[in-house]
Amino acid sequence: MELISIIIPVYNAEKYLREAIDSALQQTYKECEVIVVDDGSTDNTPKILLEYRSKIQIISQSNQGSAAACNTGVKACLLYTSPSPRDGLLSRMPSSA
Repeated sequence: MELISIIIPVYNAEKYLREAIDSALQQTYKECEVIVVDDGSTDNTPKILLEYRSKIQIISQSNQGSAAACNTGVKACLLYTSPSPRDGLLSRMPSSA
């Protein structure tokens, strides 16, 4: 089975963060890693993320916007879902991505 990375970019997400992480962790496909990129949150997001530190990968960065947070997550993962118009297969990311 291939490893699938679930990337969750967040900014001041305390209201829905637990639900999002729990949903990712409860997927039936078990070869998953969950990467949460905190984009400089100023609420309780960092504290909530620490509750999950043994189950997820946490990346913290200064606030750069959601696109930058997504890119940070992609750089941290081995595989990502590439919605190919032809076949939608998984594509391996180059290590320098």
